[in-house]
Parts: sequence; C-alpha cells; structure tokens
Amino acid sequence: KGYSELEEGTFAVGTIDYSDQGRSRVMNINKGRVNIYGECGTGRILGAEFFGPSAEHTAHLVAWAFSKG
Repeated sequence: KGYSELEEGTFAVGTIDYSDQGRSRVMNINKGRVNIYGECGTGRILGAEFFGPSAEHTAHLVAWAFSKG
C-alpha cells in the first residue's frame, strides 16, 4: 500500500534518503528516498514507496521480506 491508503495512527514510517547510499554515490546519482510503512505493534510491512536510481534493487528486497511475512 501507499501512504494515502494507510489508516492514520496504525503505522510507523521508516525513511532513508539516497544522498549517502553507496551504490548511488559511486554512480554519482545519489538522489532519492525510500519510505517503508510498518504496522504498529507487529512491525509487519504494510507497504513502501521508492524514488531513486536503480530503486528496483531495494524494492526487490522489500518485496522478498514482505512475502516472507
């Protein structure tokens, strides 16, 4: 789910920006952000949103973690 689909007060947001992310720095395109939404109390991944260079690598890992529960 995306942020707008989540019920307020039921989740926490983990955020990282790409300004100091190793792969992006080496490629000199270190701009972007990842938000991952977790359910309060359980930590279960509810959704995520990505914007950045080659973000599919991180998205793949999040999808894998999501599928494992």
